[in-house]
Amino acid sequence: MSIVWGVDPGTARVGVSIFYVTETEKRLLDLILIDLTGEEIDSRLGTIAKTTSFFAELYPPDIVGMEKLVWGRNVTTALSVAEARGVLKYIFSLYDATIVECLPKVVKAAVGASMFGSGKEAVRDAVIYMFSEDIGATGVPWYAIIDDVVDAVAIALAVIEGDC
Repeated sequence: MSIVWGVDPGTARVGVSIFYVTETEKRLLDLILIDLTGEEIDSRLGTIAKTTSFFAELYPPDIVGMEKLVWGRNVTTALSVAEARGVLKYIFSLYDATIVECLPKVVKAAVGASMFGSGKEAVRDAVIYMFSEDIGATGVPWYAIIDDVVDAVAIALAVIEGDC
């Protein structure tokens, strides 16, 4: 039995999914969006730490899948996301969690997003499909869930399936 977290790190929003996993079962325990858009830049890392710590007490992580940072054109954004990743890694280290980093293209392939097209919509459609086919979750309003959380689900599923 393991508690597996999927984390899509950022400094404006952090998406988190938490699964209970056994050899025969994978069950979604929680979906979390840490929305930092209304906070001052200087307090965002503290909020990430406090919120993550709160949920880690409820669901102590055994394994954490985290999207790997890919350096793009916007170095300023990449640096702030790297700071958020550092805070998250520190919190998870307090629980002796194994951290597995996943490249975005690996996550996309792991959830079969290519059969749904390209871009974020493809990942969203693939995750919705996986939930209806693989996980059997009902009553989750996927239309209302922000992409950061959908990405966190995809990351967790990639880790659970051993693709990362």
